[in-house]
Amino acid sequence: MKMNTRFLAATLFLGLGLTVGDAREFSSADGTKTMSGTVTAVSATSQKATIRRSDGSSVTFPISALAAEDREYLIEWYKATEIGRKLDIRVNAAEEKGQETKTATARRFSIASQFGLSLRNNAAFKFEDLEVRYRMFHTKDIEGGKTEDHTTEGVMKIDELFARAEKSIATETVSLDVQRPLPASQCPGGT
Repeated sequence: MKMNTRFLAATLFLGLGLTVGDAREFSSADGTKTMSGTVTAVSATSQKATIRRSDGSSVTFPISALAAEDREYLIEWYKATEIGRKLDIRVNAAEEKGQETKTATARRFSIASQFGLSLRNNAAFKFEDLEVRYRMFHTKDIEGGKTEDHTTEGVMKIDELFARAEKSIATETVSLDVQRPLPASQCPGGT
């Protein structure tokens, strides 16, 4: 039986309950004016937001000009979009080879395989409620020389990742059974 790890896909989601790119109704701080549009930019430095209206025109204005609920939305929008720019992800494979056995035609051994994820927050604020979903694809040899595709999936939750901090997490371990054919010269009757 032979299994090989082929691919690891990891995706991150920030659990803020908002969808970046959705149009919404914005209200002025005094409640006398409203505007419908989609947020395209928020500047933490200048404290300004840019909204694209349904007619395609854009308006930039101070965040303080909006109602409290809209200001909170812009803060959450900013955090959600910053994760893509400020979260550094490094993936490392970790394998531990088990005991090897030898048959008449092959060497067999198992490998405990997993992936380590190192997450670094390069933003000036902490990320909260991160969810890491991963999927590992591997194949396994079955009877008659055929292969079978297998998938191992998992979810890991990170409550918070502080500004300028790093956190390491690991996927579950997958046991891979490896079979390597021996050279003909080492097989019975081989030359």
